[in-house]
Amino acid sequence: MIELCLMAGCGIYAALLFLVAGTRAPFWWFWLVLALASGGLYVFNQLREREIIRIKLPLWLRVGFWTTVWLVIGLVVLIETTVVVHMFAKEEPENLDYLIVLGTYVDGDEPSVSLKQRLDKAIEYIEINEDIIVIVSGGKGSENQSSEAYVMATYLMDQGVAASHILMEDKATSTRENLVFSYKMIPDDAAVGVVTNSFHVYRAMALADKLGLDTATGIAAPSEKILLPTNMVREFFVIIKEKIMGYI
Repeated sequence: MIELCLMAGCGIYAALLFLVAGTRAPFWWFWLVLALASGGLYVFNQLREREIIRIKLPLWLRVGFWTTVWLVIGLVVLIETTVVVHMFAKEEPENLDYLIVLGTYVDGDEPSVSLKQRLDKAIEYIEINEDIIVIVSGGKGSENQSSEAYVMATYLMDQGVAASHILMEDKATSTRENLVFSYKMIPDDAAVGVVTNSFHVYRAMALADKLGLDTATGIAAPSEKILLPTNMVREFFVIIKEKIMGYI
């Protein structure tokens, strides 16, 4: 029964993701694979109970399997708890000199919902500090005619932000590059806010710390609720990858 519930839940969520964001939804396929695996496990257990399949695994294999499962669960809990802690609102810095708005995917020449949330958060700072300089950072994907930076800059100007207060960094293709390339535009002693969605704050700040960007402070924009579970899963795998690569 647990397997069937998991299959149904993951299948429905995968369908919702596809309806909301199509194949652009991060890790939408993960939920589909998990649904299929849960269904396969249910069928396998049913066949075993009816003794249609008779498999008795050796003790060492069963112990090794469950040990691995619990180690993975522990790692997931540790990483996701750390991500969640950084999601909650903290005291946000004042008197910043620069804001870096990290890019994410765009819908043609329009910001996606997640990107719009980041930009709207930046606008909140601009409204109370008109002298702040905003760096919009993000390159051009293979499916897009415009860079993320261009789309972001256009959105900000449409909202009344002066073009003279916007700098575009349109080469970055990852969060790490967002930070590296943007900081080349910033004086060493400037106070910098890094704006991104809440689920992404921990990784962005871990990358900044590893790069020695001591003046960076994470600023959490809201996260789209329907995409939050799949974004959390993606963060887990990307954090593992970047830890292995020595980036965090």
